Amino acid sequence: MKRPMVTTVLLGLTLLSRFGALAGSNGNAQLELRLYVGKGEFFEQEPIYAVFELSNNGLDTAWISPFGITYPALTPLLTSVAGSPVPRLIGVTDYVPAPGWRGVPIAPGDRLYDTTVLQDWWGAADSAARGLFIRHLSPGSYDLRATFNSEVGPDAGRSIEAQPVHFSIRGRTTSEEPLYREVKALTSMVSDRDQRPRYLGALLAWVSTRLSAKDAGNPYLAFVLHNGVQIAKGTGSWPDAASAARLASLRAAVADEQRSLPAGAYAVDAGYADRPELVPPLARALGQSLAGAVAAQREKEHRSNARPRQ
Repeated sequence: MKRPMVTTVLLGLTLLSRFGALAGSNGNAQLELRLYVGKGEFFEQEPIYAVFELSNNGLDTAWISPFGITYPALTPLLTSVAGSPVPRLIGVTDYVPAPGWRGVPIAPGDRLYDTTVLQDWWGAADSAARGLFIRHLSPGSYDLRATFNSEVGPDAGRSIEAQPVHFSIRGRTTSEEPLYREVKALTSMVSDRDQRPRYLGALLAWVSTRLSAKDAGNPYLAFVLHNGVQIAKGTGSWPDAASAARLASLRAAVADEQRSLPAGAYAVDAGYADRPELVPPLARALGQSLAGAVAAQREKEHRSNARPRQ
């Protein structure tokens, strides 16, 4: 299959149901856009994982533009309770279609996914000294929206809109404060040159300890296993073979424990974004869950990418 050439550019700009919702009135019964955030309330500085899902409910293969929050065809929007857009850090992935390229195929019944942490993109500019994320979302009420408008295929130019998902952020309770400070202290190790060489090992040990303590609902596990590892890489601490294998195992464990949540899907994607060849088969074990659906799609994509180009 002919594929487009892809280039990624980052630009910084300042600009249902409660937990996941079916697409609204699309004018297109074949494709459906859906959003998931997992729950309706978060504490301040808790990672808010989001999953964007585009499904083909028709009888024929749909050919579409590349799907993902950094591609032009998908437009996500986070607004405050007053309806004002929340400032967003924009990531742009552009592509040049090869001659004869029809688009990305979605077979009948198949789905495409993208996962993210909202604070990686939306909110006021933050610093490592203040919080855990690139951006900061203050306490308040929010609505996450998205539209998809393919630039190719028979439905080019037809807008598909997801039903907004509402959630709120509140201050931390006395029981949540120690957990936040624990994770903040962990990620702050990279700012200390003496502690920096021990950071990745401490991260792996922290996740292992939390899983052993049956703290499977910990909201930071998937975040640490991806964003926390990216922090390590950014300071020159790349996982060796043993650490990479351990990371793959821990991500699989978190995906299993949080399979019904966007965090579990994010843990699946963390492995494929890092070392896809180390990710064990997960789809069958995760079953009919959100993480299982994402794993099934990633496994299919990985097999396709591993085949020799024709």
